[in-house]
Amino acid sequence: MSVSRFRPRGDSGAYAVLYAGLVVVMIAMAAIVVDLSSVRQDRRLNRSAADAAALGGAGFLLPTGTINPNLACVTAWQYLNATLQLNLSSGSITSNCSSFPTVYGSCPSDEIDQDVVVGTRTIRIAWPVPSTGGSGFLNADIAPGNIGQPFDGSSKAGDGSTAGCDRLGVAISQHQGFGLAGAFGPSGTDTQVHSVALAVVSSGPG
Repeated sequence: MSVSRFRPRGDSGAYAVLYAGLVVVMIAMAAIVVDLSSVRQDRRLNRSAADAAALGGAGFLLPTGTINPNLACVTAWQYLNATLQLNLSSGSITSNCSSFPTVYGSCPSDEIDQDVVVGTRTIRIAWPVPSTGGSGFLNADIAPGNIGQPFDGSSKAGDGSTAGCDRLGVAISQHQGFGLAGAFGPSGTDTQVHSVALAVVSSGPG
């Protein structure tokens, strides 16, 4: 009489499938972390560039001096060109500011702005920046989802005039595509930053 022996089935195949799935999940998480880190880094760079450009350009909008909106725009673009390494020629920068007057007579009722696409970025310089309307630099319409900056016309607020000819606005929108993470979800994301600088005359330090 023969006795048949049964060998229990091994689980090595099931574990191999489990490990393969775990590796895919880990790769996806690493890819998402890397891409989101890149997005945050670029947004910080755009924020610094917008702040520097607005501050640099606003120096040519002093109410007690000679207001030159065109020079304010050109200066803002020079800051952007250096900070973001856009490699724009002086002729391109001049062209980017063709909408802005070189001679100031009176404050226009409507905002003057010019959008320029440079690579994955869309950059807008705006003057004046009125307290309401326009492209909404003070209302955050230029950057959906961001907290707005309410206008305060009191003497201590430092918001300047309601017409906004003493303010220069700089906005940067950028579309950033995802690398490997795009295979596991959205192909990219859009970020927006905007800055407004006010030209003031102060006798104090700074």
